[in-house]
Amino acid sequence: MKQTIATAILMSFLSLQLTAQTPAQFTKEGFAAEILNYQPSKADGIYQDEYDNGVFFLEETKKATKNDTANFNVADYWNITIAFLNIGESPDNIALAFTKAIEADPSTICAYLESMGNANLDTIIPAIFNPFYAQKCLGQEAEVQEDSQGQNGDESELIALIKEISARDQMLRKGEQKDLEKQARLDLVNQALIDSLFTAHGSYIGRSMVGEDLEHVMWAVIQHSDIDMMERYLNIVHQAVQAEELSVVPLKMLLDRIETTLNGFQLFGSQAGVPLGPESLRERVAKQYGIDQAVVEEK
Repeated sequence: MKQTIATAILMSFLSLQLTAQTPAQFTKEGFAAEILNYQPSKADGIYQDEYDNGVFFLEETKKATKNDTANFNVADYWNITIAFLNIGESPDNIALAFTKAIEADPSTICAYLESMGNANLDTIIPAIFNPFYAQKCLGQEAEVQEDSQGQNGDESELIALIKEISARDQMLRKGEQKDLEKQARLDLVNQALIDSLFTAHGSYIGRSMVGEDLEHVMWAVIQHSDIDMMERYLNIVHQAVQAEELSVVPLKMLLDRIETTLNGFQLFGSQAGVPLGPESLRERVAKQYGIDQAVVEEK
């Protein structure tokens, strides 16, 4: 689903057409509740696929939040903004949705804009978008480059984004703040970003791009995704290991997670409490991926 959303966003950015229609009535205070009851109508001049994408984003938001206003987060407000763009909502309503998004988490919105583009927000709602982007996104970048040192004397935008993804990946997964339900929502944000980064770069975001300390981040997001994303990126991770962009242990762990999900057993021992699969299968998979059968540490 994440790939579908990210791809639809990227494809729709270049073809948005806003036309006049009777605007829905939204308020800042009651916005989340109003969205849950919102049924958009298709305006003249809006392509059917754009309208369908917008409706899809809105329905997924309702599902993700379980129709509970308390569950809305930055990803939901961003998806609503994109939905409004697709269906041709009024600039005032687009501005309201974007305002809710940047109030929820401005740094995440900057990351979205960096990886996906601005969706014409700079021309549709310039009074809201342009000051935010200049002060928060460009301002954040300047601070990062001033305070952090990379291989070329300053930290790249890609490294800054990967660090942010890494922090989000672990935010609520362990410790006193552990909340796996909320973490799952953060994981969706990361997965959409990884899909977009892979589309932009055409390869695993590994050692040569972000350094040895961060080479595992793309894998970690894949490891914490659903079976569709894990299987989709398995060969990409394998290629990264072969190219020495990633160490071999993450590949073993990804293979274990896939086998555990599909078949209830693992191959290399990284999944706590899951039995090992048949020896013959372990040998065959190890040979197929050019790796040894050494057991890896449980995670």
